[in-house]
Amino acid sequence: QPYLSSSPAPRVAQSFLEKVSEQLGQSCSLSILHHDEVIYIARSARKRIGSLHRDVGTHMPAHCTSMGRVLLGALSDKELDGFLATAKLESPTGSV
Repeated sequence: QPYLSSSPAPRVAQSFLEKVSEQLGQSCSLSILHHDEVIYIARSARKRIGSLHRDVGTHMPAHCTSMGRVLLGALSDKELDGFLATAKLESPTGSV
């Protein structure tokens, strides 16, 4: 919450996300990687059946979401090694 209230990124990105979402007809999100979690910091949602809804401020394990995998894929080898050394790679549902 402190990040969301102090950073200009969510406010600046919101109009861009709205435009992209409108053009694509899809939901768009802006997220950050924080330790082993993805935090959604801005969102433009479209009403669609089967669409996942992630509220701004939602924390999700990075390895369990497409957004997290994109962010992890952008890490350097050293950063990814650091992530893998400390991350708890468990299923959020408790199943394997």
